[in-house]
Amino acid sequence: MTIKDRLIKYLEYKGISKRQFELSIGVSNGYINNMRVSIQPDKVRNIALHYPDLNTGWLMTGEGEMLKGEDKPESPRTVTIEAEAWQVIKQQAESLASKDRQMEALLDILKKGNVQETGNAACADAK
Repeated sequence: MTIKDRLIKYLEYKGISKRQFELSIGVSNGYINNMRVSIQPDKVRNIALHYPDLNTGWLMTGEGEMLKGEDKPESPRTVTIEAEAWQVIKQQAESLASKDRQMEALLDILKKGNVQETGNAACADAK
């Protein structure tokens, strides 16, 4: 079961629509449907803040129970993320940052290629 599958399972259990969930955590329409492998740390934090009964360790790894035990009262501003889940989040964030750097480098290469081609173009009015 993927993170996306577990999130959908939680939403179905709570009777929350995908769109309602997306609005509540501040992501774009279709965010859940477009989820791939992981969730960025800021999204996990928003989920934990708005859905304190959801066990983020379970969401990230599938281990443990879907819902947190009610025997531990938590402040609404306190976010508890299991160490193992946090490790997964950090690894995914590093991977995304690396991919962002690669994309920027490729875009720079493409931009330089376009400038060189444009520099060789002759003006139609030039004689």
